[in-house]
Amino acid sequence: MSPSRLDSTFPFEISSRRCILFLLLTIPLLFGATHPFVQGLYTFYLLLGSGVWLVFGRSRSKLQKRGGQNQNEELDKTSQRRRLKISIQFWPVWLLFFYIAITTLPLPLGLLGWVSPFRAQQLIAVNTLADTAITCAPLSYSGLLTLKQGVYYLALFLYFLSARTILRRNQRFALQVVTIMVAIGCFEAVYGLLQVMNHSLGVLWLPSSLGAKGVARGTIIYRNQYATFLNMCWPLAVAIAALKIKKHPPSLFLFGAGLMMLAVLFSLSRGGTIALCCISIMIGLTMPFSKRKKLATVFLCLLFLAFYGALLGGYDDLISRFVNLQSSALQRFTVWRMSLMMLFDHSLTGIGLESYSKLSPLYLKNFSGNLLWDRAHNEYVELAIELGWPAMLLFTSYLFSRLAIYGRRILRSKDAILGIAAFAGICSFFIHGTTDFGWQLPANSVYCVTLMALVAAQLDRQRKKYT
Repeated sequence: MSPSRLDSTFPFEISSRRCILFLLLTIPLLFGATHPFVQGLYTFYLLLGSGVWLVFGRSRSKLQKRGGQNQNEELDKTSQRRRLKISIQFWPVWLLFFYIAITTLPLPLGLLGWVSPFRAQQLIAVNTLADTAITCAPLSYSGLLTLKQGVYYLALFLYFLSARTILRRNQRFALQVVTIMVAIGCFEAVYGLLQVMNHSLGVLWLPSSLGAKGVARGTIIYRNQYATFLNMCWPLAVAIAALKIKKHPPSLFLFGAGLMMLAVLFSLSRGGTIALCCISIMIGLTMPFSKRKKLATVFLCLLFLAFYGALLGGYDDLISRFVNLQSSALQRFTVWRMSLMMLFDHSLTGIGLESYSKLSPLYLKNFSGNLLWDRAHNEYVELAIELGWPAMLLFTSYLFSRLAIYGRRILRSKDAILGIAAFAGICSFFIHGTTDFGWQLPANSVYCVTLMALVAAQLDRQRKKYT
């Protein structure tokens, strides 16, 4: 039995594909899985599915040994080299997970004072003022929440490894994944545009007053997270239309892409609009088509957005939000500047994942008493505060170096239309993270990791093709 035949018939592989499709189909629908209980269920789902896949991979190797011995010895050597390369390639990720686990463990006050003096001083003050006897405490101000979020990130990483392997083995399944993501994006766009036309329509069963009333939000409460989600989906629709695959009418997918872009604009998310413009330029410059086709596509897109935007009431509200950008930007800069004081007090170790909302009331004191900043509205600032400088620099340098390598390889390929679209969606995710907190939505992080797996799988297939 050939490997390709085995991939399409082995029960565990079929189940793994269905699990991925189910994940992508359902995770955005219930508020983007933002509720801690729902996020916990999906974390368990990801861990279980990835674990089954890793076990299946070993079982597959044993099953292949029943075939030709020489061929399978070569496959085993290739597999061993790949596993060794992966273990070396991802060592910063494993080091980061180890560090997150360390921040959740109780440490003696003496050791804590050496590692994080400010944290130790606070605990000593608590012992003095409250007459307590705290002798051990973790580096994180929210040990359980940090552990919960760390496990979720571990589940995402294992999901990336398993999804990358499955997508690499079957290109048809990759197309199914993209189609599901586009379909969910179109559903969210239509729902959001209905909310624009009917201001009394809220998010699922919630009242319309929760969130931003009268703007596009779909099944996601916060419009910025909603815009982040759609900006990862509409480039895939453009790619499928460009590929002209049978049973996938190009006009239908271009219309879906237009709906998603329209919903991003009517979410009134300034960061989402800026990210949309950035990745539109990126796609226009990098797609392997003639200038005539690109200009025609841009003209039709602008015509679509102008016509349907006028039907929905025009872009006056969006323009006014950009006109008033200065006051909002000053407020964001104030939040970032005051939040950085947390980093200065915990520069080496950070305050722990998910601990920003615990300390922000102590540091952000120049705002009204009923305004609670539970997020820094800048994912990089918040991540630096929660992880500390060393871990933050390790994470960002590794992540962006890998993305740069992926981007350079994708742009060199002449037939990587789907890879370019997926990479553009990844870029929108990280661009929007500079002004909002779209990373915190589990649906967004799952979709971004899926895009990374799509790009990595396509590069793996091309490397195998030319070697």
